[in-house]
Amino acid sequence: MSPRRPSLSGDDGFSLVELAVYIVILGIISTIIAATTLSLFRSESTVSGLTTSASDGQNAATQLRSDIRNARQFATSSDGSTVTASVASRAASLAWQCVRWQVTGSGSDLALTRSVRGDSTGQTWSTPVNLLAGIQTPASGLQHFSGGTASGIEGTLSYSLRINTAEDGAITVTGEARNRAQSAVATPATTCFTP
Repeated sequence: MSPRRPSLSGDDGFSLVELAVYIVILGIISTIIAATTLSLFRSESTVSGLTTSASDGQNAATQLRSDIRNARQFATSSDGSTVTASVASRAASLAWQCVRWQVTGSGSDLALTRSVRGDSTGQTWSTPVNLLAGIQTPASGLQHFSGGTASGIEGTLSYSLRINTAEDGAITVTGEARNRAQSAVATPATTCFTP
């Protein structure tokens, strides 16, 4: 056997210990990168769910405030789940329509709906349109809607809706809406508050 000669090029490669250290370091770095990436995706999903719920809640609140602002009269139910209003329609000539906002459903499956009908005898309510899903039951002693006013009198409606988001968490949409003070709008009398 001939003795082994040292390499002149200095390119002997990695030793087994060096290779093991590199693999461990690469594994640690890969784990950190994977955990950070996964965390970013979860955060993006949560923010997206909150943003969508906030946007839907804001759109519903804007429409509710518009209806109340144009109402000659509105009232809430005793349990605070419904508000009904006699609202000036958007027609060219003055016409009145009944608008009903209602939190419907049971348990954790509550939704905010809006339905309309003409403000005259014999009219039927339209099919309710779902505006917000995932509404939570209010805490004890609280209501979704409160307030009301007689015909032609300025009044304030308070609303509070806690909405579950697509991801973990919930947002609360609260506020007040006031109708415009009007004089002598009692005729014709409204039919909105009769069944």
